[in-house]
Amino acid sequence: MSAAVDPTLTLTVVVPVVNEAENLAALHQRLADALQPTNLSWDVLYVDDGSTDQSLAVIRQLAAD
Repeated sequence: MSAAVDPTLTLTVVVPVVNEAENLAALHQRLADALQPTNLSWDVLYVDDGSTDQSLAVIRQLAAD
């Protein structure tokens, strides 16, 4: 039995990030794959906490895509 989804609901996933550049694309894809079938309106908020790698650049690229 599946429950009806309220179309006004919005889900925000908050992801803290520190030096995770090499993992962000895969994480983003896994989140999208899990959330798209829910029929919810959703977004992902990445919070970069001073990464010294290319995490911020990867986040910007994910946002642009």
